Amino acid sequence: MTGYQLFIVSAALMLSLSAAAVESADGSKQNKSPSEAAAPEHHHEHPNGSESQKKSQLEAAPEEKTSTQVPATDASTGRETVGTEGEPEHHHHHEHGAKTTDVKVTSPPQKEEGHIHHEFKHEHHMMDMDAEGMVMNENTDNLPRDCPKLAGDVAITVRAGTKYAKDFPGTVFGYDQHEWKVKPCTRITVTFINEDDIRHQWMVHMLPAYLYPQGMFHLELAGPGRRTGTFIVPSVEKTYFVHCDIAQHTEKGMKAQLKVGGGDQDFPSIPGLTAPNYPDSYQQGISWSAIGSFLGAGIAGLVLAMVGLGRLSKKGKESREQVQQDLESETKQRKRWFL
Repeated sequence: MTGYQLFIVSAALMLSLSAAAVESADGSKQNKSPSEAAAPEHHHEHPNGSESQKKSQLEAAPEEKTSTQVPATDASTGRETVGTEGEPEHHHHHEHGAKTTDVKVTSPPQKEEGHIHHEFKHEHHMMDMDAEGMVMNENTDNLPRDCPKLAGDVAITVRAGTKYAKDFPGTVFGYDQHEWKVKPCTRITVTFINEDDIRHQWMVHMLPAYLYPQGMFHLELAGPGRRTGTFIVPSVEKTYFVHCDIAQHTEKGMKAQLKVGGGDQDFPSIPGLTAPNYPDSYQQGISWSAIGSFLGAGIAGLVLAMVGLGRLSKKGKESREQVQQDLESETKQRKRWFL
């Protein structure tokens, strides 16, 4: 009876161990990711290439033995595949995960890069600047649209400084000239000379914007020195405003004008040329209160003058009487000595 019971216990133990092994195997299968469980195996067949490739390979390696292609059957698909005798088939197993999008960044073509660089140069080549000064929007050969040809060249020299304001009361800075006249379609070369230790400009406004960005031509110096620049005026007879755009320099006298042809106007407040737009006024307004104040002050002054004169006359009379008394007393004393 004891042996029979021992046999039953050992059999039960073996059954429990085999069941545990089966459960662990099933659990390892279940732990696989869904993508791994669902992903089928792919067999990629690699053909040996075209006849020309085979021929080149044979010519490159004549000593190698040629292999005979043997048809084979793929066990998973049931299709016949062409293999090579003596060479095993290559089956690549790929596990496919979640799909991802590859972003390919490509540099622009060489033509486009050149175009971008050209645009950058086009935007910035109109300014020639260093620590001492600047020339902006220079134009030496591009004719305005309304000019069939260049009328000629004109060179002018402009000096700027405080000493040129001495002849014009109320100004602090000035140009040595305040007006220039040229023919339409003239190319003008300006030499700007700064004689002060502060920044000055010579700036022309209202030029055509398709040739001159913001409609201006600009020369600037940070201190003593000179800058030269060239621009071409259109054919329209017009007056262009010239000034220094540094704060308060225009208001303090640095204004001028450039006339093309006969011009179309004269700007106000050009020193030595035109009257100021808003002239300074030093006149005192007259009112009845002011008249009363003036009369009161006059009467008070008159009274004080009369009082002062009276006191002076009284003091003079007293002094004369005192002198007379002194003379009389002195005369009496002399008479006593003689007696």
